[in-house]
Amino acid sequence: MANNIDPQDSDILYRLDSLKYRPYNGMVVALVAISFFLVFWDVYNIGFILPVAAKQLNVPVSSFIYALPITTGLIGYVAGELGLGYYAQRIGRKNSLLATLIVATVGSLLAALSTNFVEITIFRFIIGIAIGGDIGLTSTYMAEITPSSIRGTYVGMTTAVGMIEILPVGALAYFVVPTISWGWRLMFGIGAIVAIPIIIMRLTYLPESPRWLLKVGRKKEAEEVISKMEEYITKVHGKIDRVPAEKISEKLEETNMGIRSLFTKKSISKRVVLLFTVWFFFYTGDYALVSVVPTLFISHGLTVSTSILYFFLSSSGDFVGSFTGMSISDKVQRKYLSLGIMVLSMIFFILWGVITSPVLLILAGFLVFFTQGLWLPVMFTYTAELFPTEDRSTAMGMTDGLGHIGGAIAPYIILPIALSAGIAGISGYTWAFIAMGLTALIAGLIVGILGPKTKKLRLEQINDEKILKGDLDR
Repeated sequence: MANNIDPQDSDILYRLDSLKYRPYNGMVVALVAISFFLVFWDVYNIGFILPVAAKQLNVPVSSFIYALPITTGLIGYVAGELGLGYYAQRIGRKNSLLATLIVATVGSLLAALSTNFVEITIFRFIIGIAIGGDIGLTSTYMAEITPSSIRGTYVGMTTAVGMIEILPVGALAYFVVPTISWGWRLMFGIGAIVAIPIIIMRLTYLPESPRWLLKVGRKKEAEEVISKMEEYITKVHGKIDRVPAEKISEKLEETNMGIRSLFTKKSISKRVVLLFTVWFFFYTGDYALVSVVPTLFISHGLTVSTSILYFFLSSSGDFVGSFTGMSISDKVQRKYLSLGIMVLSMIFFILWGVITSPVLLILAGFLVFFTQGLWLPVMFTYTAELFPTEDRSTAMGMTDGLGHIGGAIAPYIILPIALSAGIAGISGYTWAFIAMGLTALIAGLIVGILGPKTKKLRLEQINDEKILKGDLDR
């Protein structure tokens, strides 16, 4: 639809939400996507690092401290997503995204120089603070600066681009971790090497969120940001094309319910509880998958090199799934898409735990990673859009952030199951994969049955009081 609307007669955010095309430079997408690159680098590298670092530092697999770097890293995620999510409401999205990378750089350098497992555990916590903050801020930021009709695609794209790193992390781990004594230190150090130039570029290229500016009373600055977006569209496409989008009142647009509404408004607090539960179950299985499975393979009789190779080949399904999720996120109601993906994930988890053929083992693992990767861009978008702007980054911390508690306890659930004698004629090794599959299914059922619909709705519409009250009428 051609531009036949006078922007001056429209509510401010309508000028953004009705745009047909991406209103910012591709560099913005890349600089935000690097957040997820660092997130998944941290998530995946620890699974490769632990077996070798533990052997060098004389920590047996059966020791309580063996899994502590996983747990403290994830506790750091919780602290970072809650703390930095809260401060993102005060200091802005852009400044918060700069702060997370600075903390990540310091933590990664210190972890690379660790001399014992206690130090690794502490520095993983510091890295976790930064990574957790970036997870929530990235989805929040992209949801707020992207037009409604393509929101799922571009929030998903930042996740998908970040997941490309599974290939270099797996390849690097395969060639250097088992063979070079300092290989596991390099795996930590690369996070800092990548982060340093990105800090400078984020300072230069990223615009502030116009929604955040509007909520803190900086209306003129919000209008200036959106005007620059419209100028970019005109420069690239020659004109401003718009798609149908419902108007909202300026009063609704500028209303600020405050962070307390997360606790005091029943309609919003219900969403907090729902999404926390979803993320808790998902992360219990997902972090067991990425941090414990190489150890399971080794305990099942595979060599370190073979375990890393199988895990690396399987994990390539992650970024394939993420790009698929990015492509279909705006085409299907996200709640139903999430449910379908998790049903498939459970099936593939179970197959992975019973297959013995090397080729089929890798294929089953690929399909598990594919579904897990497919789910993330859909759910990061879905979580960010279910909360008002003034609550969004804090709510991401309380749902996705606290949900990482599931990941923190995952090794202490899955490893004992795997090392047990099993039950009902099924080995502990197989039961460990069944347990991971069940966590995926529970997460999918909760969001598919209880979550509200959001497809192509403006963020302010999704969080309008009328829709909030109607959450149960789906």
